[in-house]
Amino acid sequence: MKVTNVLLFLATIGSMEICSGYRILGIYPVPIRSHFIIINQLLKGLADKGHQVDLISIFPEKEKLHPNYTQIITLPGELSEIIPRMNIATARKFGWDLSSVADFGYKICENIGNPEFLKLARNPPKDPPYDVIITHMFSYHCYAVLGHLWNIPVVLVSTTSLYPWMHAMIGNPENVAFSPNNLIPIPEGNSFWTRFYNTYVFNMLKFSFFYYSTNQDQLLRKYFGPDVPSVREIERNISLVLMNTYFPINGVKPMTTNLIEIGGLHIQNEGPELEEKLKKWLDESKDGVILFTFGSMMQVETLPKETVEIIFKTLARVAPIRVLIRIAEPQKLTVKVPNNVYHLPWIPQQKVLQHRNIKLFITHGGLLGTQESIYYGKPMLCLPIVADQWTNTRNYVSKKIALTLELMELKQEEFDYTVNELLNNPTYSENTKRLSKLFRDRPQSAMDTAAFWIEFVVRNGKNTMRSPVLDLTWWQVALLDVVLYKQQNRLKGKKGKLYFVIMSLNKTLLFVLFIKLISLSYGSRILAIFPFHGRSHMGVLEQVAKVLAKQGHHVDVISHFPLKEPFPNYTDIIALPKTGTYASMHFKTLTSTENRSDWIYDKMRNMCDYLGTSEIQELVKDQRKNVTYDLLLVHYVCGYQCFSAIGYILNLPVVAVVTTHLYSWMNTFVGNPLNLAISPNTLYGFEKKEMNFWDRLNNVVETYRSIHSYYGRADEQNYFIKKYLGSDMPDYHILERRTALIMSNSHYSYNGIMPKTPAVIQIGGIHIKNDTTKLDENLRKILDSSKDGFVYFSFGSMTLIETFSTEVIEKFYLTFRNLAPIPVIMRAWRPELMPKNLPENVFVYSWLPQQEILQHPNIKGFVTHGGGLGTQEAIYYAVPMICIPLFAEQIFNCDTLMKKNLALKLNYDTASQEDYEYAFKEILSNRVYKKKALELSAVYRDRPLKPSEEVIYWVEYVIRYGANTLRSPAVNLRWWQAELLDVYFFIFMCIALALGIGIFIAYKFLTLLSCRMSRNTKQSKAKHSNGTTASFNGKLNGTKPKSTSKKVD
Repeated sequence: MKVTNVLLFLATIGSMEICSGYRILGIYPVPIRSHFIIINQLLKGLADKGHQVDLISIFPEKEKLHPNYTQIITLPGELSEIIPRMNIATARKFGWDLSSVADFGYKICENIGNPEFLKLARNPPKDPPYDVIITHMFSYHCYAVLGHLWNIPVVLVSTTSLYPWMHAMIGNPENVAFSPNNLIPIPEGNSFWTRFYNTYVFNMLKFSFFYYSTNQDQLLRKYFGPDVPSVREIERNISLVLMNTYFPINGVKPMTTNLIEIGGLHIQNEGPELEEKLKKWLDESKDGVILFTFGSMMQVETLPKETVEIIFKTLARVAPIRVLIRIAEPQKLTVKVPNNVYHLPWIPQQKVLQHRNIKLFITHGGLLGTQESIYYGKPMLCLPIVADQWTNTRNYVSKKIALTLELMELKQEEFDYTVNELLNNPTYSENTKRLSKLFRDRPQSAMDTAAFWIEFVVRNGKNTMRSPVLDLTWWQVALLDVVLYKQQNRLKGKKGKLYFVIMSLNKTLLFVLFIKLISLSYGSRILAIFPFHGRSHMGVLEQVAKVLAKQGHHVDVISHFPLKEPFPNYTDIIALPKTGTYASMHFKTLTSTENRSDWIYDKMRNMCDYLGTSEIQELVKDQRKNVTYDLLLVHYVCGYQCFSAIGYILNLPVVAVVTTHLYSWMNTFVGNPLNLAISPNTLYGFEKKEMNFWDRLNNVVETYRSIHSYYGRADEQNYFIKKYLGSDMPDYHILERRTALIMSNSHYSYNGIMPKTPAVIQIGGIHIKNDTTKLDENLRKILDSSKDGFVYFSFGSMTLIETFSTEVIEKFYLTFRNLAPIPVIMRAWRPELMPKNLPENVFVYSWLPQQEILQHPNIKGFVTHGGGLGTQEAIYYAVPMICIPLFAEQIFNCDTLMKKNLALKLNYDTASQEDYEYAFKEILSNRVYKKKALELSAVYRDRPLKPSEEVIYWVEYVIRYGANTLRSPAVNLRWWQAELLDVYFFIFMCIALALGIGIFIAYKFLTLLSCRMSRNTKQSKAKHSNGTTASFNGKLNGTKPKSTSKKVD
């Protein structure tokens, strides 16, 4: 085996075996058992996987849970000591009153002063030491201080969707424009006032929590010294958040890389069976059973008597249907229990919900119970009381799997109607069963997903998935400073470029078994259209099609490049006209184009004209009569996505393959955020590691310029679409937003940490290790004999290096000559056109098996133009690079590699001979680049699923559940609505108006005050003047002065 592969094998696969010995500390300091269910299940699952798990909890250990799972500290405290027994009054304080939430967190944090906890914190075990800490996420993040003290990753588990103050901890987008906060009820819809109210509530809750919870800093300093970070700083160093949600239930929205959905992890068909008496009662309930419980924190018997009477009357009326209700303290009831109601102080909820006779679940809308109800396909009546229950309920009602009523405003007629509607209308049950299938259908189980990412942060470092958003202020992330600057420029009348732009292995086996079980029994028919004539891009597209064909689907392909050898289930049905062997770039074309990115647009200007090809016209005509395809797979490249119109005509889901990182305009197709505060424009790149204000401003300008340029060409697409597919076809803007899924040839380890919607799947590297070509024997001898290493030089299939100027090539030649005896393996499409003074250590070939060369143990460096495919191959095989970008995303790729210390970048038209000499010497002699290449390669390879498995799962997912399953609500909003610019503008204008009124009032007040003071001063002076005159005259005459107020005749 090659040396590099051995190193990488030890760094990745080997480490996955070693990870079975991790030592994990779990902390659950809260006296609330319902939320402990998830934490406990997670820790037990990790113990099952071979990890050593220690637990700190407030609940005494009743029995040994697992040989690898040990409770080491039992913290003091009962729920009643922290908050009173939950009733309506105390529950609703946990909504608007964030001081109650913060006080609760402070009381929980007081236990960090527990002697046993302090002893562990100050003297942690060393043989073996802890590798990671897992604790609960709510309002007591003080316990994460152990991660700082021990310098290990901290993983938080949120047992609900994220509360407003949690997003900032990991740089997650708040999605306030279309995602309601989960503490305060918000009206339906996305109107301006709804978004304004949600924005106000969301930020009020967030900043209130930040304000009230700073008192945790006092406890941290008290027990760990004055130099300990604040709780806000500790929060911003969290490595990973596991969240008890899953998008089919909780909605499609963008999420950052280190926020992982594990919704339903607690749902396990384990534990003791139903006790015989209860099982017999359920079995005998042939007319059905209603399960009624408000969980462990809220007691039904504490409700007002009038409310209980209404509930019991309705439940009595549904007989012979029976009711199973949880009543912890029945002696507190003041209302007689109906005959068809069976009450227990505790109910094994999961076991009951999966019983065949359960027809309805009446619940407060808590996430755990409602997830169980959905999992087992039971419709719900939700009576929300507190916190996320409102949001959960609104969500379920919108999906038509539940109905809701206001518990404290319950009316007999409404309650009767609602219960009977849910029992007798099959729509709710059918919808719940459909959602149950979506909830269960995932590429990995929730437990396997959680375990992988926990092990990942241990293997690859606590900051591997840290978002760059955490280094920006909130207004920088929202680009408010950039928006205000643009507004200021507009108001000043500076209508320049800116104004114009703005206005215009085991896991693998399990996965394979899982895929086989859930895959469609007949195999789907897929129409694949790849109209771009770039051979290198076809490498990715062809591999995607082959993966699906190998899975048993029938893939019919339209492209410029029919297969040379047959492949089962892969059929080339139409070969597009040859406009050249492939798209290629001549040096003169490159240097004569003012905007190099425009070259690619011009090269593909007539690509949509292929819609008029007689074979495609005949295919569309036949399919209109009888559609035989299940899905359209199409290549989205640069500015031409017109072939997705065929999906509209045939009513097919459209799945796109992007062979690069997403271009800026593609994000809007599926409601993906642009992330302009942290992510440079794919077409322009950015050399510095962090962007200042001017960099972000420029990024916004260039991004919207490219979007404007793209939509400026949309009319061309509309022209061809209407010409060849019918004048009644919708506008292209509508067609592009029908995209069900985008598979991007990218990966966060390389392209950066940023939020993305579930409709964007990263399949970077799918083409790697699928090249079956072997090295030529003469070339192999050269490489094997190169004991000092060799350099590989290739600018891919689109760039003709032999057409470069003699001056540039001479710089290469001189540099290569100075590298001797190190050989340089060079690719040129036509070697005979290269200058004749070729150095003896340079070997030029018209074609080379790139992957075979990059994985050779003797390779020292790769000279590349920065194309996405070649750079990913170099990353995979851990080869340092010298990047010489030419156009399009190559600049972005090279800048990214340079910032990761994996490459050096040269500008082909400005770099001097000394620059070339330095770059080669540095890459070949400085071990830092090889070290960084190995580190990045390990992270790049370390994935829960292979790219091919991602393709299979998500394409089949779209086929199973339809084109809109992954659709984000953001797609239905205008860009300024999604960015809340109208809301921010309204707030800004309100503040400006308030300030203006305040200034006006102050001005009027000061003016009035000034006038009065001036008048008083004049009167005072007049009095003083008259009095002084009279006194002076009196003294002269020897008489007293006369009164000045006396009337004069």
